Amino acid sequence: MNDQTVGFVLKEVPYQEKAVIVSLLTKEGKISFIAKGIRNINSKNAAALQLFTKVEVEYDHREGKELQVLKRAKPLCFYRHVYSDLQISSMASVLVDIVDRLVVLNEDTSNLYILIEKSFDLWESNEKANMIFVLSLSTLLQEFGFEPNMDACVHCGKQEVVSFSSKEGGFLCADHAQELRNPMMKVNQLKTLRMAFKARLEHYDLLKNKIDFGHQEIHFALDLFRQHAGLSLKSFDFYEHLFM
Repeated sequence: MNDQTVGFVLKEVPYQEKAVIVSLLTKEGKISFIAKGIRNINSKNAAALQLFTKVEVEYDHREGKELQVLKRAKPLCFYRHVYSDLQISSMASVLVDIVDRLVVLNEDTSNLYILIEKSFDLWESNEKANMIFVLSLSTLLQEFGFEPNMDACVHCGKQEVVSFSSKEGGFLCADHAQELRNPMMKVNQLKTLRMAFKARLEHYDLLKNKIDFGHQEIHFALDLFRQHAGLSLKSFDFYEHLFM
């Protein structure tokens, strides 16, 4: 039976001599396909299955199978700026790697699909790259249940906070910061962090002219995924090595 769906290419892994396994994020879930002959020079589907591409695919649906057989792929949007700008493509790689690693096959992913589409659309339009990245990471932390405690000390609930710890999962009061030997932070740093991890990508238009996010927020967001989701991804290391 032929089925059709639209999604974003998350990953492509070589399989056998001429095929690849493609992970696609759709509104209905993550689907993995075997794309046969894709590494042939004259393959009609190869261009459509580049990383970050929004694509329409036709496939033979096999009930109960983890791998579906791809028949045809039609590119809908290549996101050329996202793909060609090294820093933005590195940011995009972090997002799709997180989604690919944490999403279970056939799990509802409509919110994640909207997030990837909006972040790519904003980057393609030359909007503020760091802010898009931070708000996308914050949204993913919230979607997967790893968001930090930004309301009070994560250990005792005191409202007066002086530090933040990715390992501890949120703000720290003076006593616990001292006990854990966590460095004190300036008030404006704490406020920026709270805004970063309370907001979501849908708040971009409200925030873009009011605040700037940078290395501090990106560092803590990636470290939260390392500490609490157990992710140790090459895309994290690559981004940090080049841009932080």
